[in-house]
Amino acid sequence: MITKKFIIFIAFLCLNLYSNIVTVYHTVKKGENLYTIARKYGKTTDELKKLNNLKSITIYPGQKIIVDKKEKQPVVETKTNLEKQYYNVQKGDNLYKISKKFGVSIAQLKKMNNLKSSTIHPGQKIIVGYKKIENEKSVKKEINPDEIQSIVNVSKKIYYKISEGDTIESISEKFGIEPDKLLQANLIRKEDLKVGQIIVIPPKEILEEETKIETTIENKSNIRIKLIEEVFNYLGSRYVYGGESKTGLDCSGLTRLAYKTIGILLPQNSSLQYKNGIEIKKEEALPGDLVFFKRGGRIGHVGIYLGNDLFIHASYTLKRVVISSLSERYFKERFAGFRRYLVDEEAYFAKGIENVEQE
Repeated sequence: MITKKFIIFIAFLCLNLYSNIVTVYHTVKKGENLYTIARKYGKTTDELKKLNNLKSITIYPGQKIIVDKKEKQPVVETKTNLEKQYYNVQKGDNLYKISKKFGVSIAQLKKMNNLKSSTIHPGQKIIVGYKKIENEKSVKKEINPDEIQSIVNVSKKIYYKISEGDTIESISEKFGIEPDKLLQANLIRKEDLKVGQIIVIPPKEILEEETKIETTIENKSNIRIKLIEEVFNYLGSRYVYGGESKTGLDCSGLTRLAYKTIGILLPQNSSLQYKNGIEIKKEEALPGDLVFFKRGGRIGHVGIYLGNDLFIHASYTLKRVVISSLSERYFKERFAGFRRYLVDEEAYFAKGIENVEQE
């Protein structure tokens, strides 16, 4: 039996597993072209074309383009572990040349040096990066196999064979475990219990650790988790075409309602939500992103991704809000792609949607 907490836990794991790559976006302004944007971020026009799968250099105001993709830098506990790397500006240097030389963007150079403009002068000393200082504590020691301890003591796991007259309640009482925990540990429902079946009785230490993890997830201030928790409030709500309330809603009504609680107003239908969102690949998708499907050759359905190939949506066929899997044949054949409206804090792109097309 899949519970709400279990889904949120999976979503939290996916959020951490797939957020190693940071995508930096730029919204094209009037008068800008691919060349000027490339210079601003220390890139070439060919690099920007490749990042955005552009066949030409034509772009237009309001278009969101990717200007960089990089691995998220590990969090350093204290600034004392970092040593600033300096460079003395030479005659003929500019921020663009320096950014290419040291592999950092112009925006990063300006931020590290608190520069309000791109003006620099020969002889000026500027920061071009940081280097980690190695000390005795940070030097990796050789691992002694004898010192490695198991995360879970598998010898404590108990297997139990179901006998005539056994119930989940009686087994739970016998081993001092809550019935719901026992069902969840074996991914079964009460009605699935059969004589002769072998189930796992998880050790109490593992159950206590799982409870701690759940508590950590619930307390974590994360906008994506907040969104997922909100959309779960509509699970089972009735499907009504054009509806946008808990008493009745359709697929785009569900996404609009959920996103509205975190301050983002989505376009009115699935087609426009698809058109105005930031395109991302499936492997980049995080819990809270929108997933779209085609109907009759065009976008006709939308859901909210939960991670682990699961998504929640208002189903026209089942006439209610349900959780489905992308691996199901129906959705696999009609899959159109993912779109992002929740941009990570590391990306240089303002959260929220402005000037989107509305019908």
